[in-house]
Amino acid sequence: MNNGSNIIMRAAAVLILAMSMACSKVRYTVSEDMPTETFVCYQLDWAGQTDVPSEMTVAMSRIINTVHFSCILDSLGVVKSALKDSVSVQTDSMNRLNMPNGEYYIVAFNSKETAYSVSGYDEFTSMKSASMRDIYINAPIMSDEEIREIAEIGGGSNVSDFNPSFDYIRTISPAYLDVQKVNIHPDIDTVVTLRPAAVAQNLKFRVEIGSDPEVEILKVNADISGVPGSIQLLTGHISDTLTYRVPFEMTRTEGTTYEGSVYTLGLFPSTDATYTTGPGILQLAILAKFGESEKVFRAGINLQQSIREAQLIEKASENERLYRIRTDNAVLDVKSRLMIRKDNVTTEGDSEGVEVWFKHEDIEFEI
Repeated sequence: MNNGSNIIMRAAAVLILAMSMACSKVRYTVSEDMPTETFVCYQLDWAGQTDVPSEMTVAMSRIINTVHFSCILDSLGVVKSALKDSVSVQTDSMNRLNMPNGEYYIVAFNSKETAYSVSGYDEFTSMKSASMRDIYINAPIMSDEEIREIAEIGGGSNVSDFNPSFDYIRTISPAYLDVQKVNIHPDIDTVVTLRPAAVAQNLKFRVEIGSDPEVEILKVNADISGVPGSIQLLTGHISDTLTYRVPFEMTRTEGTTYEGSVYTLGLFPSTDATYTTGPGILQLAILAKFGESEKVFRAGINLQQSIREAQLIEKASENERLYRIRTDNAVLDVKSRLMIRKDNVTTEGDSEGVEVWFKHEDIEFEI
């Protein structure tokens, strides 16, 4: 995947072109009394994406003699509200904003979501000194109550946690982003075309879990570690300096195949394929029933090979701690097959980087 100089993430494959304009183009003639401001309007090119957000937030910063503009657009590009240096401004009858001439950086994103937060934007709209570089999308950290809910598999409030150095964050909702540099000038048609592309990764995890005939698998909970908690919108940078884990449930799709999906801002692999703690570890909690007895079995699986094969991320610069997302979706397969027995779990196939931990019985660990 190639990242253009003005667009952080590539758009999804084109299926249907759905482009809607919310204004008319206006051309000014160069003259001695050329106006110092230009009417600007927006159009959105969703490149065939159907599940588009109802609103997009746009932040614009003039490069020389700083001026900050920000506005909320509907999915067609119609301006719903706008600010110029923290002061509310109105559009004209053609839904155009009157903006000072100059070169601007633009960051457009969908922020009206409950499954992630945006930091730095309020400061950008209220202070000229605030930088667009400080605008981030952040995945929400889970509360203690939410963690207890996912831990209570099998009716117990205690959980055996074998990868405890990572805090939990929630899966985010689909996020879209466009970054551009535009020249606003009276002698050109100033129609800003935004082309939002997916900035979150939809990751599907797939594992084979079989069982003895007398054993029934009731539920499979999972979490994946090595997930960045934020992304810098202006550059699309993510970092591995602080990563988290995301919990999710896996369900049986057919036969012995279990699948579960999460939206993340990237995923970093383990530095060693034999580790069963650290980033890039899929941790499973499997609730199984044998007769009248229920037990929880746990396993940690290193997904280094699958993550690298999927080419989820790439280095963004010489700084080895900064990366960008390379793809917006991937399927990550576990290379070994798990077998749930009456009293233990065994593995079949490639068992490197797989560790089966003791069953959860009367063992208390704090989260």
